[in-house]
Amino acid sequence: MSNPITSATLGELVKRLYSPEEIQMLIQLSSEVLARCCKRGNAALGGSGFIFPVRSRSAHGHAYIAEGADLPDPGQTQVLQAIVLPALNYGVVKITGLARAITSNNAAAFAQAFEEQTTHTLESMAWYDEAAFFRDGSGVLTQFNGNPGATVGPHTVDDTAHLRPGMKLDLIDIADFTRHNADIVIQDVDWINRTVTFETAVASAADDNDYLFIAGSQDATGAPVVREPLGLEASLAATGVYLGIDRGVVREWQARRLTASTYLNEELIQRGRVFITQITGVPLSGITSSYALLTHPNQAEILFKLVIPRVQYSMGASFDLLNTSEVKLGNIPVITSPNCSSSKAYLGDWKYSQHLYVPGGELKIDEEHNGSALKWVANKDVGLVYWRAYHQFVVKKPNAFVVYDSLSELDR
Repeated sequence: MSNPITSATLGELVKRLYSPEEIQMLIQLSSEVLARCCKRGNAALGGSGFIFPVRSRSAHGHAYIAEGADLPDPGQTQVLQAIVLPALNYGVVKITGLARAITSNNAAAFAQAFEEQTTHTLESMAWYDEAAFFRDGSGVLTQFNGNPGATVGPHTVDDTAHLRPGMKLDLIDIADFTRHNADIVIQDVDWINRTVTFETAVASAADDNDYLFIAGSQDATGAPVVREPLGLEASLAATGVYLGIDRGVVREWQARRLTASTYLNEELIQRGRVFITQITGVPLSGITSSYALLTHPNQAEILFKLVIPRVQYSMGASFDLLNTSEVKLGNIPVITSPNCSSSKAYLGDWKYSQHLYVPGGELKIDEEHNGSALKWVANKDVGLVYWRAYHQFVVKKPNAFVVYDSLSELDR
């Protein structure tokens, strides 16, 4: 007979099931986008976050001069400091005393049930991080498109890419930030028609353009605050302040945004490549190694239709007509994610897109409070396992990217 499960052995079992290496592998398998487009980077720690230098002006201390003339002025380099504040991501798995008792003499049975639930939680956290990678850090998942009315739905929203059945949301008024609903649960999501249905009715005061946040991510009162990582819509803006530096002062801080109002095509991509070449000085022939186009599968399907005629009848060509991940344009791979807006695409040098972790801040089991992986709640027969990560997304050279906005979409 197996040894009975105690709090101590249960905590050790949890840690054995999820070593740091296994967690990182699970995250990479759960998010191809973060694995390919946001690799782990380095930055010095200072104060309350990361810091790294950004050159706003270079010293061009050179010139051709006449014989015997004065030497050129050495010039002056101006460097600003970017400040990156880490975001805190927490997940939790609950274990009841009854569940422990039922499986107390069968560690394998408990491990199987616990592993299934925990793996689902970790995959959900990885998915949410990938979704946050495309947002602006505000935490807004979407907004109502029209007055929802005091019903369960379906309600039309601006975008359903970041919504999933079972998610708990807070509905917040866009004007006075009133909390209309707290912990309202999504029953169904129609990704084609962009509607969401809830388990309970939306408050009658909810209105057009009101915000939908993940539950608990905002304070009970007051204007919404930035708590999520700063995704691409924050790092690749054309104006404003990013990481404490004004884009109007540092041109390297400005991404190029093209309002397309058409389908994604080769001409748009070529325009983006030329822009990046002009700004960075990298020749078109060099835009191959770490460059990629990141977009929604809808846009990849459009590009796919451009590629098919070229390769379908090429002698000896091998091409999977159902696999859009094989699409390449000018040796630039196309990476897709359903978390990307279906009307956007991002072209750029992804080596500048980095994932920063504070020391020991990788996603892992939190043992720092009471020194145990499993924490029993006071006066309750419930144990909790916390997963946490301290990290941030950062783009260190935004002008190495072009963002295509308002792209036309294929009908479904």
